[in-house]
Amino acid sequence: MGRVRKGKQKPGGAVGSFKAERTPVPSLFPALGVVLGRGGGAMGHMLLPFRLGLGGPIGSGHQFFPWIHIGDLAGILTHALEANHVHGVLNGVAPSSATNAEFAQTLGAALGRRAFIPLPSAVVQAVF
Repeated sequence: MGRVRKGKQKPGGAVGSFKAERTPVPSLFPALGVVLGRGGGAMGHMLLPFRLGLGGPIGSGHQFFPWIHIGDLAGILTHALEANHVHGVLNGVAPSSATNAEFAQTLGAALGRRAFIPLPSAVVQAVF
């Protein structure tokens, strides 16, 4: 089984190491984006600042924000487990990509709020 190393590595580096390996049994390796759902997970953490009008992009906002809805993720995993022919890396992200700034603008608009106050990346690094 491939090892996942901590520290800086290229995006997809851990998934790439799994792709190269062969396993004796069919295996699934989900490569997931941020999982979103009504009121829970990542969305639960994002809603309060946006509802208060304090939402905005993280850092520069230029970084991509791959995401998937919890219902879609459940469907992908259910199909993969039920179908004998599905194995390997499964990309669990929405078909269109958005930047963090675009996602913040869309979330703010959906809540009827502006999304213009950036969260400094240093704050995120200190918390996580």
